[in-house]
Amino acid sequence: MLVVIASFLFLFPAFYNGFPIVFSDTGTYISSGFSGTVPIDRPIFYGIFLRHTSLGSSLWLSLFVQSFIVANILYAMVQLLVANKKYEPYIFTVVVSLLTTFSAVPYFTSLAIPDIFTPMSLLLFCLILFSKPMSKIKWVLLYISYIFIIFTHLSNLATLSMLLVVLWVFYYFVKEKEILNRIRLIVLTSITLFCWVLLPFINSLFGFGFHSNKSSHVFLLAKMIDNGVLVNYLNTSANAQNLNIYKYKDSLPAVGGDFLWGANSVLYKTGGWAANKQEYDFIIHDILTNKQYCLPFIYQGVIETFVQLTFNNFGEEYLVKYDEQSPPYNQIKIRLSNDLFAYTHARQFANKQSYDYQHSSYIQNLLLIFSICLIILYIIKFGVTVTSVVSILVFAFVFLNAMITAVLSTISARYNSRATWLVLFIALVIILKLFFEYHSKKRTRANT
Repeated sequence: MLVVIASFLFLFPAFYNGFPIVFSDTGTYISSGFSGTVPIDRPIFYGIFLRHTSLGSSLWLSLFVQSFIVANILYAMVQLLVANKKYEPYIFTVVVSLLTTFSAVPYFTSLAIPDIFTPMSLLLFCLILFSKPMSKIKWVLLYISYIFIIFTHLSNLATLSMLLVVLWVFYYFVKEKEILNRIRLIVLTSITLFCWVLLPFINSLFGFGFHSNKSSHVFLLAKMIDNGVLVNYLNTSANAQNLNIYKYKDSLPAVGGDFLWGANSVLYKTGGWAANKQEYDFIIHDILTNKQYCLPFIYQGVIETFVQLTFNNFGEEYLVKYDEQSPPYNQIKIRLSNDLFAYTHARQFANKQSYDYQHSSYIQNLLLIFSICLIILYIIKFGVTVTSVVSILVFAFVFLNAMITAVLSTISARYNSRATWLVLFIALVIILKLFFEYHSKKRTRANT
C-alpha cells in the first residue's frame, strides 16, 4: 500500500499539469514502440514500454507503471540500507514525502521519456550486488529488470560499464572483501558486458541490423562543433580539404544542436545521417588519433564534465508547448487518440504553467550540498559498510553520467538532475536510519 501511495505522489506534477509531461522525444518513443521501428539515435525499448503499458489507450497507464517501478525500487533500496523491518515503512514514508517535496523525482517520473530509469539502473545495480539471498524467480526478475532498464537509454550501458571498472578497482584495494561478494560482482559484470551484444542482436530482430545505434558519428561530430575542435581541424588539417564538409567550414553553426536538427544544416545538405557516416567516421578517427586535435578535445571534455555537474535545475521541458505541429501531438493523435483531449487541455499545452520548478531546484541544490557533506562524514566515521559502498557508487555514477553526456552529447541540466537526486535519497536514508537506531538504543538503555 505504501508503494502504491508513493506511486501516486510521484505523479503530482502530471496531475497538476492535467496530463503526463511530454518532451519532443516523446513523439519518437511513441512512434517507435507502436510501429516496431528502431530509431536511428535511441533504443526501441522505452517505446515498447509505452506501447504495452498504455494498452494502446492512455499515457496515464504508462506513467503509473513507471512510477510504480520507481517506488518499488526505492522501497527495495530502503530495505537494503536499513535492514530492520520495524523501521522500513516509516523511513520509506518520510523519504518519499521529502523527495516528492524537495527533489526532481516526481518531475522525472511524470515525464514521458526514460530519464527516470537512468538512476533506477544504478539502484538495480546495487540491489544485485548487495541484496539478501532470495528465490531464483526473484533473482531472474531482478536481472530482467536490470537489463530492460539499461536498454531504455543508450547512456545507461556506457555509464554502468565504466562504473564496473571503478568497482573492480575498489574491490582489489579494499581490505573488507566480505562487503563485496566476488561471485555477484562477476555475475553483474557478465550481465552488463552481455548487454553490449544483446542490444544489437535485439535491434537486428527489428530489422535495424546488428548495431546499438546508427547515430554516434553524427552526435560526436556535433560535439566537436560545440567545443570548436572540428572548425580547427577543417582549417588546419591537410586531410580535410577533400571532404564534402570542408566547403561549408565557414558556415557551420556555432551550436551542435543546430547541426543536428536545423532544417538548413550542413548535415542534410550533404545527404543526411547515413550518407555521411563514412566521412564523419574518418574525421572522428583522424581527430582522435592526432594529438593536435585530440588533446584539446579531451581538455574540453574535462571542463564540460565539471560544467555539467553544476547544471542541476529541472522543469525546463515543462515550459515548452508542443503544439499541433510537434511530434508528441501528432503521435498522440495517431496512436493514443483517447488522450488527445486531455493533452490539448493540459497546462503545458496551454502555456499556463504556474508551478515554480526554479524554486524547487534551488531547494534541492542546497540540500545536495548538505547531503554530500553528511555522506562523506558517514563514510569517514563508519568505514566500509554496505551503505558506504552504495554511497561511493552513487557519487561515481553521478560523475560518470555527467562525463558521458557532456563529452558525447551536450551540456544539459536534464541529463545531470535526473541522477543527482540519488545523493539526497542516500543522505535521507542515512539520517533516518541513524535517528531510529539512536532512539532504539536509548529506549533499550532506559528499559534496562
